[in-house]
Amino acid sequence: MTEFTIKNGLESALKNVGAEIIFFNNGEWIPEDHGAVISDTIKLCLQKCFDSKTIINEIIPQANNGHESYSEYIFIPVITEKENFVIKLSIDATSRIAKQKVLEIESKRSQSHMSIIHEIGAFLHGTLALDEVVNMILVAATSGQGLKFNRAFLFLTDESGE
Repeated sequence: MTEFTIKNGLESALKNVGAEIIFFNNGEWIPEDHGAVISDTIKLCLQKCFDSKTIINEIIPQANNGHESYSEYIFIPVITEKENFVIKLSIDATSRIAKQKVLEIESKRSQSHMSIIHEIGAFLHGTLALDEVVNMILVAATSGQGLKFNRAFLFLTDESGE
């Protein structure tokens, strides 16, 4: 009777944090809510968690009415003499993944810009022909592989400042 009370206490505590218990019985995963369907991806994670007897953390893309969303799952194995189950916690990770993607894009863009500036500097250092230097600067500023400006102006002055 004590074990039943502890298990009920665990179930109610887990429901408060959005977790669920998934039982393993006769080679099958049985959700606490018997009407629930377990996806193949989740079944693989459950099996990996159960076989390794370690906590597994996975981020899994979700189909959500055509919108890209992600859920982070934490699987915690509980193996006892009487029963085996996995506690599955799920957290919406969509905004975190979206922020990571934006940062990756910005980082690649910055690396590309720095690479272009480096190439310009190396070119300027290696040549003294003004026509080549002007052409290189304007092409770098306006090309699709460059800084992608749609226009560029380069104003030159002579020794008198005009």
